[in-house]
Amino acid sequence: MDIYRGDTLADDCRKNLGKIFAEGFTQWLGYFSKKPVVIAKAFEHSFQLDQFFVAIVDKKIAGFVACTDCHKKSLIFSKR
Repeated sequence: MDIYRGDTLADDCRKNLGKIFAEGFTQWLGYFSKKPVVIAKAFEHSFQLDQFFVAIVDKKIAGFVACTDCHKKSLIFSKR
C-alpha cells in the first residue's frame, strides 16, 4: 500500500473518491438519494484534493482520509 496526497496523483481521483464515499455514507445520506451513484455524483466535485490522503493498492484506490488544519475545508460544494 502506498499513500499519496490527492493533488499529487497523476489522474484526477475525484470520481473514484466519490464512489468510495457513496459506498460508505449512502445509508446516512438517504434524504439525497437511495442510489450510491447519485450520492457519488453529488459529492465528487467537492473534494479538495490537497486535503486528502489516498491509499493505493495494486494501482487502485483502496481508501482515503481527509486531514485539515481547521482553516481549510476538505469539501467545498458548488452552488449548482
